Amino acid sequence: DGHSFGHAHEQAPKALENLAREAIKRLANRTASQRDVEAEVSSDPILHDFIAAVLQGNNAACMSIMERLREEGRSYLYIAEVLFSEAARDLGSRWENDELSFIDVSVGTAHLFAINSATRKLFKRTGLGSNPQVLFATLPTQSHTFGAIIAAEGFRQRDYEVELLLGSDPEAILSEVRDYNVRLVGFTAGRQDRLAEILSLAKRLKDLAEPPAIMLGGSAASTWHFALKEGTVDCIAQNVDKALIF
Repeated sequence: DGHSFGHAHEQAPKALENLAREAIKRLANRTASQRDVEAEVSSDPILHDFIAAVLQGNNAACMSIMERLREEGRSYLYIAEVLFSEAARDLGSRWENDELSFIDVSVGTAHLFAINSATRKLFKRTGLGSNPQVLFATLPTQSHTFGAIIAAEGFRQRDYEVELLLGSDPEAILSEVRDYNVRLVGFTAGRQDRLAEILSLAKRLKDLAEPPAIMLGGSAASTWHFALKEGTVDCIAQNVDKALIF
């Protein structure tokens, strides 16, 4: 019902588990240049608050913490290489000890990547590089975001430059595509009543001067073949593997 990009989590749970473990490893292996800073943050109460907000999927609370750190004079390097790596290590440890489920940790880790993207913008966005960008997004009316999260991580692990916008306003998505080198936008829909809203946004994206390719996943996607014919959607992907092939 929207908890997967297609039915990937039902068909290949082990593959998704490996995806999540690699994501945790990649975050946790970031090393700060100063070990005393790592020791400092590991005992900082803000780390506990941050991890709790990540696990709840509370992006507003996470960004409030990021804003507080910025006002205190913390650098982006501190947040990206220290706070996030400590949070990832904590998630990995609690997973190994069966304190958190696979779903908890998968979503929590992917939220770290999403918060990292937003934090870069909060401090100073200087562009995301010259490589084509891939953007996965969900709209404010979509409560299930797991499919977009897993698809985004699958693309990251193939070395694409990926942005993840969860519960994002259509205007923000359009702005992201216009302002940066976004060449592919991925949506996921688990319910039929979400398709009309996504289709409306897809048409607006296709009207841009440099329109991106648009991909749709989710259990409701199979009914969208008419959008393929009319060119609104370029690919309907039942799982992450098919999305990557496209």
